[in-house]
Amino acid sequence: MLSRVTTTEAGFPAEYGIQVRRLNNPQGCPSSPVRPYGPLTPQEATRTPCFTVTTEKAGRHSLASVDAEGETEAVRVYDRAGKTVCRTSEQGCRLPTAGTYTAVLNASSPLHTPARDLIVLDRASERGCLKSDLGVHRGEFGAAGQYDCLTLPVPKDSRIAALTPLDASGLDADVEVVDSEGTEQCDAEQLGAGDCALTGPAPYRALVHADGPPHTGPYTVAVHRTDAANDCPVLPAGSFAADGAKASFSTGDGVFSHCLTIPADAHSSAEVLQLTATSGDVPAKFSVLDSTGKRVCDRYATTNGWTLCALTPGKAHTVLVTGRDQAAEYTLTRRDVTSTASTAGCAKTSAGKVGGPSIKGTSGAPGALGCHQITMSEATDVVHLNVRDALGTADMYVLDGEGKSECNLRARACAATGSTTHQVLVQTPVGREAAPQYRLDALRIATAEGPAAECTKVPSVAYGYGPVTGTLDESHTATCAVLPTGRNDHFEAEISDTAGATEEAVPALYNSAWKNGCSGVDPGDYTCGVNDSPDTPKKPSVFVLGLPEKTSGTSYSAMLKCGSARCGDEKVTVTGVTPTTAPSGSKPTLTVTGTALHPDFTVRLTQAGKTLTAKTDSVSADNRTLKATLDLTGIPAGDWYVSVMANGEYQRGTFTVTAPLLHNTTPPTTTGTPAVGSTLTATPGTWTGAPSSYTYQWTANGEAIAGATASTYTIPAAHLNKKLAVTVTAHKPPQDTAAAASTAVSVTKGKAPKATTKPTITGTAKAGKTLKATKGTWSPAPDSYSYQWYANGTKITGATTSSLPLKPAHRGKKITAKITAHRTAHNDGTATTSPTAPVT
Repeated sequence: MLSRVTTTEAGFPAEYGIQVRRLNNPQGCPSSPVRPYGPLTPQEATRTPCFTVTTEKAGRHSLASVDAEGETEAVRVYDRAGKTVCRTSEQGCRLPTAGTYTAVLNASSPLHTPARDLIVLDRASERGCLKSDLGVHRGEFGAAGQYDCLTLPVPKDSRIAALTPLDASGLDADVEVVDSEGTEQCDAEQLGAGDCALTGPAPYRALVHADGPPHTGPYTVAVHRTDAANDCPVLPAGSFAADGAKASFSTGDGVFSHCLTIPADAHSSAEVLQLTATSGDVPAKFSVLDSTGKRVCDRYATTNGWTLCALTPGKAHTVLVTGRDQAAEYTLTRRDVTSTASTAGCAKTSAGKVGGPSIKGTSGAPGALGCHQITMSEATDVVHLNVRDALGTADMYVLDGEGKSECNLRARACAATGSTTHQVLVQTPVGREAAPQYRLDALRIATAEGPAAECTKVPSVAYGYGPVTGTLDESHTATCAVLPTGRNDHFEAEISDTAGATEEAVPALYNSAWKNGCSGVDPGDYTCGVNDSPDTPKKPSVFVLGLPEKTSGTSYSAMLKCGSARCGDEKVTVTGVTPTTAPSGSKPTLTVTGTALHPDFTVRLTQAGKTLTAKTDSVSADNRTLKATLDLTGIPAGDWYVSVMANGEYQRGTFTVTAPLLHNTTPPTTTGTPAVGSTLTATPGTWTGAPSSYTYQWTANGEAIAGATASTYTIPAAHLNKKLAVTVTAHKPPQDTAAAASTAVSVTKGKAPKATTKPTITGTAKAGKTLKATKGTWSPAPDSYSYQWYANGTKITGATTSSLPLKPAHRGKKITAKITAHRTAHNDGTATTSPTAPVT
C-alpha cells in the first residue's frame, strides 16, 4: 500500500510517500517461476517491488531482479510467516523447504522504480544445461539476466581452468563452477588461474553470465583440465643467451588462450618464465600448474613480464596463457635459475675479495634478463651484491642454489648466504632506458669464521664510526669495517665526495641476519639501522662502502653518527685518572681510562669552592682512553678532589699539587772568547724552585769532556772547530734536580805568538860576508819559526833560512829579516829586524 502525504516544512509544501507491506500475507505480488538455464522465456516486467516464488524442493537458488537495461539487484527473501530467509548473493539463497516465498526488492518507491523482472534459478538443477566437452565453448546471451549452464565431463577431486578473454571489448563473461548441490566450487580468479579444485559431489556445472554491460551478445569460454595429461605443445627449456629456445604463439581470429606443457623430466626445481609480446602490444597473463593441478606460479597481465616458478620435482606442468581475441604475437621462455643455471647461459664467476674488481655486463633491451652465477667456496660464505649502471636503471634479483629468492632490490645492495651458488638476474625494466653496460659487485664479506680479513675491525662505535677517507674505482670497488653494534643501533650516514663530485659512495650495514639496514632518499643522505631480532645470536655488524650507483669512481669521506645517546653495548665507565700528583706551575697530561669515553667529557678538580678544568685533547679509537691537559700555572701546593664529568659525575679520589719543581726559565750562557787557549766561564741562567747549588759539565760536539766540570774551561788545541757548550744542573735537596744547556759556540784559532824581544841581525854588511838572524823571544812559545830576507824592502828570492850570504848585487842596499812564529791551533805571529847599514 502506498500513501501520499502532503505537509508544509519551513513554509514550503512537500510531498512524500510511505510504503506499507505485509510480509506474512503478501498482496499484489506477481508470481515468478523457477526457470531453466539458457535462453530466458519472456516475462512481463513490473514495478511492483515484490514477487512470490514457489519451489518444488529445498536447496540453493539464485534470485535477482533485472531491469530492461540489464542491471541486476539483490532481493530479500521471506517465508510465509514473514521471517527473513536470506538476502541473496552470488552464491545463492538456501531455501529451507519446498513452498512459496516472498522476494522483496530494495526499491524505495514503486513510483520511481523501473519495471523489473525476477530471475529465479535452481542452482542444483540441470534444466537447460548443455553437455560440454573440454576445450573452447562459444555461446550467446539473448537477454539480460541469462545464465548458461555447461555440464562438465570431469570427476570429483579433479582440477580445472575456465578461461575467458582479458578485458574483452564486447561482452565480458563471468564463470563460476558449482557441484550437484549448487555449492560454488571456485570463483573466477581460481578458474582463470587453473587451480579450481572440485571437491563437492559430481556432476559439476559451469554457470556463465554477463558481468556488466553489454548484457547480450556472443561469448567464449575455454575449459581445460589441469591435473591430467593433455596434448598441449611443449614449452622447451630456454637459455639466457639471445638465441635460447622459446615458444611462440599468437592470438586473434577467435583465439585468446593457449596451453603449453613442461615435461616431467625436463625442468629444474626453480625456473623463471618470461612472457613477451613481440607484436600487437596486447597484454596477456599466464599461470603454471603441476600435474596434480596445483598452481605453482602465475603472472598478471603484461606485455613483458616474468615470474619465478618453483616447479614440482618429477611432475609435468601445464602453462595456461590468457590474452584477448586480438591480433598479437608472443614468446614464452623458461630458464633454469638453480645451481645448474650455468648450463642455461648464466655466466659463472667466483665471488671476489672486498676491495676487488667489479664484474662487467652488457645490457640488453629493456625487459631482457641477464644472469650471473656467483660461486662461493662454502655455503656459509656471505657475498655482498650490488648492480650499478650509468643511468641507475638496472635492477637485480638474487636467488640461492635452489632457486629461492634472496633479495629483489634496485639501487640497494644486499647480502646472500647459505648456498655455494647465487644466481643474480639483471634487468632494465620495460619503460626505462637501458645503459649500454652495467657493473655487478660480488664481494665475499664473511665466512664461517667471521667477517672477511679485509674488513677493518673497529673497537668501538659508542658514538659512531669514522670519518674514513679513501678512493674507490672499478678495480677497487668497496671497503668494509666490522662494527661492534647493539641490537637497535641507528646511525646517520654522512657521505661526501672530497673532490666535489655529485655522486657519492653508497653504504650498506649488515646485521646478524645479513639484512642491509641502510636506506636513503637523497644521495649522501642515508640512515643505517641494525635492527637485530632478540632471537638472533648477536654478532658484529659489517659496514660496506661501495661505489656510487651511476659513476665508476669516487674520493670518499664517510662517517656514521650514532643516532641516539650511545651505540654499541658498552656503558660509560671511568676506571681511573692518572697521574695523581704534579708540581705547581706544570701542565701535566691526565689519562682517563674507562669505556665509552667521549671528547665532550672533562676532568674537573675542586677545592674549597675553587674549580680547575682539564681540557680534553684526544680520545682513543676504542673510546677507552681520554687525554686531557691540566694547567697548574700559579696553583699553590695542596690536595684537590678529582671528578670526570661524563653524562654524570664520576668521582675518582684526590689529586695533589706539590711544590714547584726546579725549572730553567733563562738558559745558561758562556762568557769569553771561544778560541784555543782562551777560558770560557759558565753562568747558570735563572731557575724557579730556588736551587741550592749547581754543577757543570762542558761538552764538545755534544760529548762530555772528561774532567771538565768546573764553571770555567780553558780551550785546548784539540777542540779547534768543535762546538763547545756547558750543561748546568740545578740541585735542591733532597732529590729534585733539573738540567739546562747553553747555546753551543764554535772554537776558533788562538791568539798569535808575540815577540817580547825583537829579532836582530849579526855579521858584517859587506859583499862576501854572511849575515845571521836571531829569533828573539816570544809569548806564547812558538812550536817553530820561518824566515824571509829583504833588500831595501824587496823580498830576496830563496832567502828563507836564518842566514844570508851577501853578494855583489846587494851592494848599497839595506838588509832586513822577517821572522814568523808558528804555534799549533794559533794564528801566526811575525816580527822584522832593524835594517843593516848599506852593504859595501
